Amino acid sequence: ELDGHNMTGWWSGEMSSTALQGQRPATMTMTQAGPSFAGQAQVNFFETWEFDLSDGVTSGNAFDLTGTVYGSGSYPAIWRGTYLGFDSISGTWDVGEQSVIDRGEFLFTRSFQ
Repeated sequence: ELDGHNMTGWWSGEMSSTALQGQRPATMTMTQAGPSFAGQAQVNFFETWEFDLSDGVTSGNAFDLTGTVYGSGSYPAIWRGTYLGFDSISGTWDVGEQSVIDRGEFLFTRSFQ
């Protein structure tokens, strides 16, 4: 854990899309070992998007995750968020480089089963 926060586990929640103008159910699995992140998130907007989140930086209860999203193409992805509690996170996401293809918000809670 870093500052009492660790993202390892299975998360479920919702992601919104600016292009879609709505929210969709989403899931995320994450393994965090110190500053190393390995996670996948999945959401279906116009098509199924699979986020591969492979790098991260934390500062207190804030985090930035970067990786790639796969759908009909592949694009860089950035997630910026904060812990609302030990088992809930929220923030924003962007897909694309200089011109953003889509962006939105996310809210996830973690369950232990």
